Amino acid sequence: MLTKHLRFHRSDVPFFILSFTSNDMQQSATQQGQGNPNALTDQSYWTNYYGKHRQPDPNTESIIATGSRLDHCWDETVKAAGEPKTIWEIGCYPGRYLAYVAARYGLRAMGLDFNQDTETVEKNLAAMGVADYSAIQADFFTYMPEEKADVVISLGFIEHFQDLDDVLDRHLNYLSASGALFIIVPNMLGLIYSYKLLVDRANMDIHNLKAMKLSVYERFAARNNLKIKFLRYDGGFPANVHQSLNLCQKLIYWPVRMLTKRAKPLLERHPSALYSSEIVALFTR
Repeated sequence: MLTKHLRFHRSDVPFFILSFTSNDMQQSATQQGQGNPNALTDQSYWTNYYGKHRQPDPNTESIIATGSRLDHCWDETVKAAGEPKTIWEIGCYPGRYLAYVAARYGLRAMGLDFNQDTETVEKNLAAMGVADYSAIQADFFTYMPEEKADVVISLGFIEHFQDLDDVLDRHLNYLSASGALFIIVPNMLGLIYSYKLLVDRANMDIHNLKAMKLSVYERFAARNNLKIKFLRYDGGFPANVHQSLNLCQKLIYWPVRMLTKRAKPLLERHPSALYSSEIVALFTR
């Protein structure tokens, strides 16, 4: 199948790389989607997901609300990178985190995603006043960046693939020699595993649970001679679900949601593999 790649340049606006087949725009040539057996989702899944879960209209308040919850991690990441000037986000759609971090630290932003809706990424960046950026629509497994960045962030991306070592190692293609790589993956093990089985099973099925073990990232660091600046559990209990609930499931969901919401400050002060919502990791070369 013939695949075309178009690159558009303008002197004062971002460029976009569009990958599509001559047959059908919906069957985009990204191997993160249907053509890649390594992927647990395809492009149609994410198109449907974002169609059902409407993104907030790009505005400064919503972007700050989203990004600021990780200020403690952003500060450590930027410090570890020295005096960074650039940032890559892998799997950047819809662009809120990329926009927030780039604006907060004055970084030139580069984002990669196979979602065709590059306009939303552009609008989020513009809402935060980020004028120097590149939004790229391409396949993570075939695209080779022309420029490495001082800061690379990957948030909720790795766990959607089978071959974790391969996906992790490819992130280093984007990282400069003195840069810092920040990764987040959700935690669905411990007590969360039992809860998700009861009320969020469909969401579990598109995640590689093996990605939710600290040992995966310890091996990644050892394999690539990286320094681990931190590797820990973070956040409160993830009570939110991604599916419709029947009556029995609601009887589980609502009490858990209310209880864990009230306990959130305590849970966040005492993170644990049993109940914390995510793993956060920071690496340097």
